[in-house]
Amino acid sequence: PPYEPCRVETKADVPRVGVWGRRYTFGLSPLLASIESGGEELLAGPVRFECVADGERVSFAPAAPQLAENSPAEVVLRQTLHGPKIRLSIHTRVEYDGLIKVDWAVEADEALQLDRLAMEIPLRPEHATLLHSWPQIHSGQWEDGWASRFQPVLWIGDEERGLSWVAESDQNWSLADRERAIELVRGDDEVTLRFNLVNRKVSLAKGEKLDYTFGLQATPVRPMPKSCWDIRLQRQPPYAHEYEWLTKKIDGRPCLEFYRDEGARGLLVLRWWDAFSYTLPLGHEEEFPKLVAACHAQNLQVVPYAIGFLLSEAAPEFKHFHCDMLARPKRPYPIDRLPGMESQMTYFACCRGAWQDFVVASTAQCMDRYDTDGVYLDTTVRPHACRNRLHGCGYVAADGTVRSTYPVFATRELMKRLYTVVKSRKPDGIVD
Repeated sequence: PPYEPCRVETKADVPRVGVWGRRYTFGLSPLLASIESGGEELLAGPVRFECVADGERVSFAPAAPQLAENSPAEVVLRQTLHGPKIRLSIHTRVEYDGLIKVDWAVEADEALQLDRLAMEIPLRPEHATLLHSWPQIHSGQWEDGWASRFQPVLWIGDEERGLSWVAESDQNWSLADRERAIELVRGDDEVTLRFNLVNRKVSLAKGEKLDYTFGLQATPVRPMPKSCWDIRLQRQPPYAHEYEWLTKKIDGRPCLEFYRDEGARGLLVLRWWDAFSYTLPLGHEEEFPKLVAACHAQNLQVVPYAIGFLLSEAAPEFKHFHCDMLARPKRPYPIDRLPGMESQMTYFACCRGAWQDFVVASTAQCMDRYDTDGVYLDTTVRPHACRNRLHGCGYVAADGTVRSTYPVFATRELMKRLYTVVKSRKPDGIVD
């Protein structure tokens, strides 16, 4: 909760998949014919695939998606559309929270030259007034003629609803101008979100194919069950003095009692270890339980800064696992300004590698051993660029260089796992 089981209904061979607050209608043409959020239609027409091969525009014969799996958690559809010399195969997974993950490919039935390949999402203008993109950040209203190089995270919508698009990689994007990989075009009746995948010619032998993966998700993805005012999770400055809470007084009263009476329901513990951004109280194994017990005695939840985006050289795991856990190329982040902590070097970690398993397992261990009430995250949901081939990031380009990818879906999996770890132990636990 508040998510609901996926609902599927089929009308005239066309499946509709409903999740909380949204409904996706698929069609006889590739992918989606309709996206509704909160009862409002987002699309001005069906999603379009433009394909030009050997100088001629390809028309794919209509074909209905086939229902391959149907469960409360997810719905899987498969669709194959044939055109002259080329076919389009689409594997679509709709999850309970409305994320649509699409794995698709164009495959040559005979040798050909692919001149152009593009996907266009036509949006209703009233629902396409605001734009957010990352890591080349644009946030707010957008100007006519907006274009961008490949970006892994994009959202377009209005103040109430919108559509997210995500992708991990620009592999198989063959472009004459990389700065126009993604375009927004304003028309009289629609705003076209266009993804230019191929406009620099690519030769395909018989049986050769180009694979792509992306995600779509209409927003909002869930109701807001609580606001920050309901949770009342407080941070108490100055930074890195939390162990002083055990003896500190304010106006002659124990400080934890003061915080409770002032309305706090939980405290964010920012400094509780000797290895920065670590999931266990390294170096404070005896002191930290006393802090947790003192907070709980005042009915205050304890939410430690447990996971960021870094792995410290002071972490015991660093020596043995950093080759797998770190993002590549290595990005150092020195820690040299925190009171009571020895200076140390940290590096950007990657959610796709063993680091994900480590932070999930040790978060569970922390809650079980020290009775903490959740985790505070620092930038953990940013899928930073990585080309560490040891854990599957990056790809080898045609020129032999290794290019970065963005672990979008691995980051999503990390968040789902952390939610499960925390909420299965404490239903009122917090992932902040």
